[in-house]
Amino acid sequence: MKSRTRSRRVAAVAFSVLVLAAAGVAAFVTPITGSGDRSTDVASIESYTVDMTIDRDGRLHATETIVVAYPISRRGIFRIFDTVDPRRNVEHPVKVLSITRDGVPEHWEWTDSAAGTETARIGRADVYLTPGTYTYVLDWTTNAVLEPSVIQGVEDPDTTLWWWDVIGSGWQMPIGAVDATVSLPVEPTSVECVMAEREECEPTTDGSRVRLTTGPLDPFEPVTMRVGMPSAEVPPNEVPGENLVMVLLAGIVGAALGLMGLRATRERPPGFPVVFEPPVGVQPAVGVRARREGLRRRTSGDSVRPG
Repeated sequence: MKSRTRSRRVAAVAFSVLVLAAAGVAAFVTPITGSGDRSTDVASIESYTVDMTIDRDGRLHATETIVVAYPISRRGIFRIFDTVDPRRNVEHPVKVLSITRDGVPEHWEWTDSAAGTETARIGRADVYLTPGTYTYVLDWTTNAVLEPSVIQGVEDPDTTLWWWDVIGSGWQMPIGAVDATVSLPVEPTSVECVMAEREECEPTTDGSRVRLTTGPLDPFEPVTMRVGMPSAEVPPNEVPGENLVMVLLAGIVGAALGLMGLRATRERPPGFPVVFEPPVGVQPAVGVRARREGLRRRTSGDSVRPG
């Protein structure tokens, strides 16, 4: 009996620890973004043309024209999308509208990807392309791309930012030339650009249209733009609080389940010890009466017999 009770207590404690640990992880640990495979590719991108349109509600529509040169037979390319904003922990899920190769719809599918990214594998696993040059056109959308202006901890309530990698950092191939055009909902108040996080680039502005052309990029080198717009005309997207609420609720529920598991298996101390003789100071007759749970009215001739 004692062995079974001890096993139940150990199991309950282990279950409670696991539940509480899971709640703690859910409440305090954020996903770790991985960089994926950092090996370079033998193929190269001759030109990368990007045409982006941003709506007032923060929806972004992009069309990418990518000219890829294969020196050897290949099956296709991978397009890695960054889907988590590290500054605000906001997700930007990508919806692919179409992908073509040389003007013909191309097979593609989502594949395993590092945390904070989504990876599209473009091409069929059993179809090898002969060496040569191919043109891919990707049409996709995402949302919630407008954010408050908070730079180095200083907030500007009058400015909304669009802060984006127009060329992502996941390309394993060198890129010969970039031509990016961004159509904004209003005329920008500021435009900044950097290549590979260190070299400044100079976009040009024509009303609400921003254009950027750059020279060669090494593999994994991004091109980032930060554009300011008046928040009175283009308000930033609100950060949804549902995720935080769900995490807090999960933590509370997990803690409650753990405490219930501990209480359900805790053995209560007995109110009276089990002994084989009356306790010190208790006469046998009193013990018998307590055992029979009551006193009988004694009459002449009655006797108390040990039970």
